[in-house]
Amino acid sequence: MADLVNYRLRVTTVDGKQMVGQMLAFDRYMNLVLSDCEEFRATKKSLLEAKKTISSENGDTSTVSITEEKRTLGLVILRGETVVSVSVEAPPPTDPTARLGNTALTPGSGSAKGINRAIPTGPRGSGGPGLGGPVRSGPGGRAPPGFQAPPGFGRG
Repeated sequence: MADLVNYRLRVTTVDGKQMVGQMLAFDRYMNLVLSDCEEFRATKKSLLEAKKTISSENGDTSTVSITEEKRTLGLVILRGETVVSVSVEAPPPTDPTARLGNTALTPGSGSAKGINRAIPTGPRGSGGPGLGGPVRSGPGGRAPPGFQAPPGFGRG
């Protein structure tokens, strides 16, 4: 599997779907990460029509046409237990930036400006009652004055 990293693969899953994409990673459970992934699946309607045609023509499959739907998915993680088969579609690209095209490299019409990360210069007061921050207690984390220990915890 390590030899197939960056190859374009066709992966068939348990439910009959086929995913075509460039393999980025895998693990010991055969979980796969595919980039630029496309899903191909046969529609239920075309499968039902094909079954009816085959049963009515006594097994002649020459005129059966099954339509496939294509859907672009992008980056996909396939769980290993759903993978039935893996086949190579194409070798890895010689130039990895070629898949992006020239449009990704052209700058836009905006202007770059830095964001202001300065510390605010206004007064640092409390936002209101109860929002003044943590209460400072005495050394050792003792309770503020005015609090007494619960009964039964004193000496004696």
